[in-house]
Parts: sequence; C-alpha cells; structure tokens
Amino acid sequence: MNDRSEKGSILVESTAAIPLLVFLIIGVLDITQALNIYSRINRIAYEGARYGAALPQLSRGCAAVPSNPACTQNANLAHQNILSRVQTLMIQSAFPNTLGAEISSQLNFPPPPNDSTERVVTVSVEYQYTPLFASAFGASIPIRAQSDGAYLFQAW
Repeated sequence: MNDRSEKGSILVESTAAIPLLVFLIIGVLDITQALNIYSRINRIAYEGARYGAALPQLSRGCAAVPSNPACTQNANLAHQNILSRVQTLMIQSAFPNTLGAEISSQLNFPPPPNDSTERVVTVSVEYQYTPLFASAFGASIPIRAQSDGAYLFQAW
C-alpha cells in the first residue's frame, strides 16, 4: 500500500515540475539570444562609427564653418554612407528583420580650440527583439548600442 502512494506522488510532483523546467529553459534561451543580439548590435555600431570616422566627405574647413552649404551636403552624404554601411552589416549578420532596426548617426564637431584636429562620429543602433515568452503577447524589447569613432584629420 505504501508503494502505491509513492508512485502517485511522483506523478504529481513531476507534473508540477516539468512545466517549470520548460519555462526555465525557454527563459535561459531568451536571455542568451538577447545577449547575442546585443553583442552583434554593439559590434555593428562600432564598425559603423569606425567606417564613418574614415569617410573623406568632411574636410578640416567644415569643422570651422559647419553651416557652409557644401559642408552640409557632404555631411548628409556621410550620414547616408554610414546608414547604408550599418544596414549592410545587419543583413550580413543575418538579422531576421533589418527593417525593425532604428539606425542613426551624428557628426560632432568640437569647439574652436580643437576644431582642426578631431571629428567624432557617433552611431546608434536599436533593434526590437521579440523573446519567445513575449511572442504570444506581441511584446518586444528594444536592444540599443552606441559607439563613437574619432578621426584625426591629416594635414592636407
């Protein structure tokens, strides 16, 4: 009689424990996937900033007079080149929905004492990640990364 009641208790305990273990495993997979996406987004932002810092579209003169129309046109071209490069990197990294990513770049010119020596390019990437747990509810988590790239101007 004692042996029979133990078999029933094992069945009840395993019925309660198995769903908890499944949810725990799915949670670990979600966290691992989110960290993997953050790592890839961070690397893409870094590569975008590095690429932008090496673009020749902006000259030393634009740092001194950024309102110059030619400089504004060159800055817009630089932004387009950076955005195109980051989108290409996201496609190469096999992101499932590249259109769900928000990409921005900013060219910052330091104040006049240093304006002839340094330009800083900031690239921000945000990706909407939908975890397995939240996919049933349509919820997503924004994963963001930002990177700066400094470019020292060469004397022309």
